[in-house]
Amino acid sequence: MSNALDDLIAKVGAGTWPGADMHDALGTDRRGELAYDAYNGSLDAALALHNAVLPTWDWRAEENVNGYVSHIGPAREEFMPSTMAVSLESAARAWLIAILRAMKEGKDA
Repeated sequence: MSNALDDLIAKVGAGTWPGADMHDALGTDRRGELAYDAYNGSLDAALALHNAVLPTWDWRAEENVNGYVSHIGPAREEFMPSTMAVSLESAARAWLIAILRAMKEGKDA
């Protein structure tokens, strides 16, 4: 699955439509659907995917001069982000990239 996630992360990060890579990496279940919606800008979908795969992690999304930035980490008390991502397109897409990176590192539930 690591290669599939690598391909997916690269495409989402580049703003290239992920097509079948989304299903190859996440399957055709609810996770894949949520990832598609997050790719298309849905913060609700990004939150639902986050809660499905990283239920104990905190998150933060913001906009700055670099675009949209998402930080995710294991606990607010220690909230030095374990994973961070940037997207020029949307906060949801930055959050999706951060979630995918955490999954690749084996941090999903």
